[in-house]
Amino acid sequence: MVHPDMAKNLQRALEMDGREKEIFERMTALNDLAKQESRDFSDEEKNEWAGLHAEYKQLQEKRGRDEALQEMKAAFREVNHIPEQGVAGKQAKDMNVREVYEQIGLAAKNLIARGNPNIKMRDILMTTGPSGGYLVSDEMLMQIMAVEPEREIIRPRAMVIPAGSQPNATFEIPYYDQSTSVAGSLAFASRAEDADMSESDMDFGMLKLEPEEQSTYIQIGKKTAANGDAVSLGTFLANFFRREKLATEDYLFLQGTGAAQPKGLLNADCKLNVTRDTATDIKFVDVASMETQLLDENGAIWIANKRTKAKIATIADAAGNNLIYMPGNIQQGVPASLFGKPIFFTTNTPTLGSEGDLMLVNPSYYIIKDGRGWELMLYDVRPEKQLLDYVGVWDVDGDSWVANAITFKDGNDYSPVVVLL
Repeated sequence: MVHPDMAKNLQRALEMDGREKEIFERMTALNDLAKQESRDFSDEEKNEWAGLHAEYKQLQEKRGRDEALQEMKAAFREVNHIPEQGVAGKQAKDMNVREVYEQIGLAAKNLIARGNPNIKMRDILMTTGPSGGYLVSDEMLMQIMAVEPEREIIRPRAMVIPAGSQPNATFEIPYYDQSTSVAGSLAFASRAEDADMSESDMDFGMLKLEPEEQSTYIQIGKKTAANGDAVSLGTFLANFFRREKLATEDYLFLQGTGAAQPKGLLNADCKLNVTRDTATDIKFVDVASMETQLLDENGAIWIANKRTKAKIATIADAAGNNLIYMPGNIQQGVPASLFGKPIFFTTNTPTLGSEGDLMLVNPSYYIIKDGRGWELMLYDVRPEKQLLDYVGVWDVDGDSWVANAITFKDGNDYSPVVVLL
């Protein structure tokens, strides 16, 4: 068997590398978004950046402590003439695939040396076949191929509340109740010199966010793990879970019901619906109508299902002009735009012809409350079947802090969430 210290060090290094990479990619995404939009970090982004940087330094310090401890153990063995058992004393990051296989081979030799009658030595020749084994085995690419999930849209643009000292505690956010008008219950009136002033009240609401657990697990056979490249498999699983976590979050922030999960923008209490002119179609009049009902254009974006792209790309006004849609430039990092606002195509919204196949939203009015941080854990809970359980879990909640569409002085309603019906 592989020495337990080696397996423990390898697993810890894989998990730490995955988290460090996640932090790096998130900090890169924050920086790229600010550069793309030609602005400085918002206060929320500054706080998140500082928290990520501090966590990254802590991981680096922990890695340094582990390495120092391993060096001390090696020095102790050398002074006391204690032999190493294979490569178990080495740091996982210093081991290559060949050394891992050598350790497995050493364990097999030890079994044979004990005279186990169930263990037989056979010649391994290309001409021997199954009775002895083949000299040359199949070679496998040490990289697992997989389709990338979609990039996140909402989290980089929303207001994110960090986990804090009580990660899963209910978080309350007060807001000024503007359900009746943009001025809320505050009203000004003309007054004669000796008359009484009119009285107004200040009404406040409370948005409660409580991070709920989102989790899954997959099973990997021990034989698969043993015959594959350990480093490649571990890295793949860590990245696979992390990418799927981000894609799942984006779906919840867009379509979540609010029951034991975030309430998505499509189900926000403040949303305004625009009835489309023609079923299963998107026309100029639909897009123009949505534009007129948007609450705040600063930071607003379009979110569309991928199946709508052909319709949107050919939208034309009454004069036949279709320049309201402008393709993006991937090389220059310029997103596609609709009516001058960025548009993102995704499969995390309903398909063409359904409510929400096109949305005009301002994510800065959406609040994300993080709870327990992202964890990827390895359990060996099925020894009788030789299966390894990999568990991914995190806690999160989200909702729009604007409770209702707001009526302005022109008598019309406006909202940060406008949905094509």
